[in-house]
This record gives sequence, C-alpha cells and structure tokens, in this order.
Amino acid sequence: MDAMLAVLCAELREELAHVSLLGDFAGPLAMLQRLFGSKRLAPRLAALPVFLPPSLPPNGRMFEEQTLLGAAFGVSALPDSAFPELPPERLPDAVESCFSDLDARRPADVREAVRSLQASSAALIGSLHALALSLLRDAATRPRMLAWLGAALGCNAERMKMHPD
Repeated sequence: MDAMLAVLCAELREELAHVSLLGDFAGPLAMLQRLFGSKRLAPRLAALPVFLPPSLPPNGRMFEEQTLLGAAFGVSALPDSAFPELPPERLPDAVESCFSDLDARRPADVREAVRSLQASSAALIGSLHALALSLLRDAATRPRMLAWLGAALGCNAERMKMHPD
C-alpha cells in the first residue's frame, strides 16, 4: 500500500510542480485534502519520504522540488527570478498571459487580469491553509507536519537574507 501511495504522491507532486497560479492547481490540492482527510491514510502519507525526505536538501528550491507540500506551496504567478533566462516551469505563464503587450491592452483588461490573479491567489491560500491546518489538528500527522514546517524554514534560511529593495 505504501508503494502505491508513494507513486500517487509523486504524481501529485509532479503535477503541482508544473502548474502556475492560472493553471489547474485546485484539482491536485483537492485530491491532497481528500487523501490527508482520511484518518487511516493521513499518517501513512505523512510518513512517506515524498512528504519529508530523510535527508534534507541544502536549499529551499530543492526542498520545494522534492516534497509534496513544497510543490503545492510553490504554485505562483511569478517566474523564478533566480533563473530569468530559462523558460517558465510553471504553466500557463501568468506574466505572458496577463501582462504581455500592455501598450495595446485596455486598462480594464489589465485590471481584470489582476483581479483574476487575486482570486486565484485567494483560492490557493485558502486551500493551503485548510490542508496545513488539517495536518496540524490531526494528532497522528501533527509531528510530521511540524517537522516539515521546521525543515522548510531551515532550508529557506538563505532566502530570509534577501532584501527586495
């Protein structure tokens, strides 16, 4: 059973790793919520290496790529600024879809694109919050979720040093 769950989680992680804020992230997140909502499956899923690898990656980007929740928390409208020369990994490209050829677009179209991104962002945040909260409320998954949060903070320690201005 664990092997089957590992394959399922790897597929979900792969799907979430390549979808942007404008893509269909709701389906895989809903599937995760249903899987982790099962009292019998949740502890087994949280014990899998795809949930929290036994050896932590050296940085946050790799942690995001290697963990199931990392891929979910990585859904974004913005391309990876560390590698601007690479094509976007997460599709559809929100910048290209919403903000290309701004001179030819009407202001109302731009406002609508921003509203669409805001609505998608709110839906994503709500889904991630519900998923994390359910994992923290369940006594069987709480230790692994706390360990995941600690690992995420530890792996992203270098990112905390970044200053956007």
